[in-house]
Amino acid sequence: MLLFYNTKMLSGSVIFMNDTFIELIKEYDLKQFKSEKDIFDRIKQNQIDYSLNIKQFIFKQRNSKYRKVLVMKNDSLEQISLKYLKKRLDSSFRISYPNRQRIMRECFTITEIINSMSEFTIYKFDFKDFFNSVKSADVFNRYIKYSSLYRFEKDLLENITENFKYCSPGLPTSNALVELISRDFDIKLKSLLHDYGLIFYSRYVDDSLIIFNQSVEERKILDCIEDALNTVFKSSNIKLNKSKRSLIYSGSPSGTTYNYLGYLFEYQKEKEYKFFKYGIAEDKISKYRKKLIRIISEYKNDGNMELFRQRILFWGSRIVFYNTSRNKYSTSFIWDVLGIVHSYGELRNFLYVNDKIEKIEKETKDFLRNEIIQQVNNIIGYCPYFLKTKTLGYVLEDRLSRNKSIVFHSNIGWSKNYLIKMIKKIEPSFDPSKRSYRNLVTYYCKKLKL
Repeated sequence: MLLFYNTKMLSGSVIFMNDTFIELIKEYDLKQFKSEKDIFDRIKQNQIDYSLNIKQFIFKQRNSKYRKVLVMKNDSLEQISLKYLKKRLDSSFRISYPNRQRIMRECFTITEIINSMSEFTIYKFDFKDFFNSVKSADVFNRYIKYSSLYRFEKDLLENITENFKYCSPGLPTSNALVELISRDFDIKLKSLLHDYGLIFYSRYVDDSLIIFNQSVEERKILDCIEDALNTVFKSSNIKLNKSKRSLIYSGSPSGTTYNYLGYLFEYQKEKEYKFFKYGIAEDKISKYRKKLIRIISEYKNDGNMELFRQRILFWGSRIVFYNTSRNKYSTSFIWDVLGIVHSYGELRNFLYVNDKIEKIEKETKDFLRNEIIQQVNNIIGYCPYFLKTKTLGYVLEDRLSRNKSIVFHSNIGWSKNYLIKMIKKIEPSFDPSKRSYRNLVTYYCKKLKL
């Protein structure tokens, strides 16, 4: 149920805005609007044209394929209304989004006990062009039309379904709509797979992994998936991506691999012992390698040694941003974390093992140990001073094992004075006066091109 606040008085009239809107509007620059009331009233009265300020962009992906994404104009009424509706859908339907770290932690736990299973089957699949295959009207009619959402919110969502036939990527509401209907798919599929010895099921948006404690034929698994798809999505034409299916069972040859959420799993058999080696998927290594090469190449051109040193450190670190915003209604705190050390943190548990079994696969091991030195030597022909005297501190394997983090928080991470010191190392003439901590972080990250 929405709570309403009497936020201010204008011309003798009382302005009511709900708590979801109040929390959201803090993110926006309101200069182009008359007031917060003006924005909220226009949203309530459905004075929005979703054919405006939303354009389709086509991005070229690493596999040379193209992806269509809708992009909204920043601070537009359309963007504000879509983000507002997304938040309302999340709260009203209690939508929780998959947590990659939690999923992978559980996945690694299960694969680590694989030797105790006499038989197992691992099946990985994903949906082809998922968002552009889910019909928005299907979700609206089944879940939203008769929900407890307010009438004006339903009208807006119906307006969206009329403008966008599918849950198009880029629209904030698409994430909520897809997750809403996919929850029923998860329930249906798990019930169908239960009798086959299901011990693990995960779906991260369109990417899914299933593990059984017995041998299961692929055809049986596919039949269950198709049954669940036909039951839940009905008129939506959801198809599996044939090129991204993987099936591994206890009898698979040693060296058989599959990827899930950026991690590489390589099945190994030594006599009677079965186990997995772990790593970073090839396309993800390529992504980080290209970024590193760009950093080195830019140093070769501009000669800024200190900028280069700091960018190398950031490339191989876990970066934590502590965002907080306050107004008279509430205080919100958000941790934003990025970086290769964060994304592949589960690997640190297998870097150094007590027994003789190497758990990190060969290509990943080489990447973690040698990538920086190799690329620096290849591109500029020599190692700068910091890679000669303090090499270990810049080796990705070492930084991953120690969970090396850079925390932007003035009390528990980099202080304001230290942050200024780091900026001045790059730009000695920098004037930090009248700059807040958040402003300094923004400036610094732009200098590093994060």
